[in-house]
Order: sequence, then C-alpha cells, then structure tokens
Amino acid sequence: RLFRALASAYWLIDRPALAAGLWERVAALRPTELTARLLQFDAALKLNDDDGMRRLLADIRRIEGGGPLEKYGAATRLIWLASRGDRSGLAEARGLLTAAAGRRPGWSRIPLALARIDEMEGNAELTLEHLKQAVELGDRQIDVVRRVAQLLDEKGRAKEADDILRRLEAQAPISNDLQRLAAEVALRLDVD
Repeated sequence: RLFRALASAYWLIDRPALAAGLWERVAALRPTELTARLLQFDAALKLNDDDGMRRLLADIRRIEGGGPLEKYGAATRLIWLASRGDRSGLAEARGLLTAAAGRRPGWSRIPLALARIDEMEGNAELTLEHLKQAVELGDRQIDVVRRVAQLLDEKGRAKEADDILRRLEAQAPISNDLQRLAAEVALRLDVD
C-alpha cells in the first residue's frame, strides 16, 4: 500500500520516472496484477520510453492473454507513434480500441484514445463526441473537460457545456479547476 500511495503521489506531482519505479516494485510483489503494469505503461508513455512500453505490453499480454488492457496499450502505443510522425498504425489502433470497448464498455480511457485519433485525422465532430463520452464515463481530468467545453463553445453550444459541468457537479464535488471552468462557461452564457 505504501508503494501504491507514493507512486500515486509522484504521478500527481508529475514525476513519472519515480512513479514508474514504485509501480515496478508493486508489480514485483504482485506478479499477476494488471493495474500496476498499466500504470507503469502510462509512465513509460509519458517518458517516451518505447522499449518500456513494449516490455510492459508483453507483461500485460502474458498476464491477460490478449484482453482489453493489452489491446488498449497497443493502440495507445500506435497513437504515440503517430504523434511522432508514423501515422501508419492509426487504423489498427482504432480497431484495437473498438475491440477493447467491446470488453470494457464503461472505461473512459477508450473514448479518450479514440478522440486522440479523431483529432489527428482532423475530425472535430468525432473528437468532441468521444471526449464527451469519456467525461460521461467518469473522466474528470481538467484538460479533458476543458477541451470538451472549448469545442462545444466553438460550435456555439455553451449551454451544452454548462449542462455537462452541472451534471459533473451533481455527481460528486468537483475540483477547484473544474469549478473555475464552470464559472467561465456560466459567465459566457450570461453574456450571450
């Protein structure tokens, strides 16, 4: 538990290398635990460590047997490669994410990854729909919610952004950042 808590704390203060080291210790103590591997993968992704991503995908495949986490990880790596110039795997990434969604339909990471593909392909409408889906499935990352509000506002749909923020607030207390965003959207509605 201590390693988990410390890894989470390091992740929150944007120290992915330190978080990865602690997740590795958790994984060593629990060799069949997928969560630790997935969080290590997230850190490798953030650190642009392709070898680490490949190694962790192999670990996940060994434990899970080609399930949704392995498909998500492989798709995320392909999206990462596309962000670095190799867009040849985007169609495969979309297929992997679609397959993963069939097994984990309530997982907000999948529509979030699909939104990244849509954005790379220049499809603003699908980007918005997938980002909205991620938020509806529970993603509360400020940059994701802000992007949804921004895209809705750009399309003249500030009321819809306000509705989403109000629903989030009704579900559970929201962070100070989300409260500020809700206030900004509400002010725009009052001005319009």
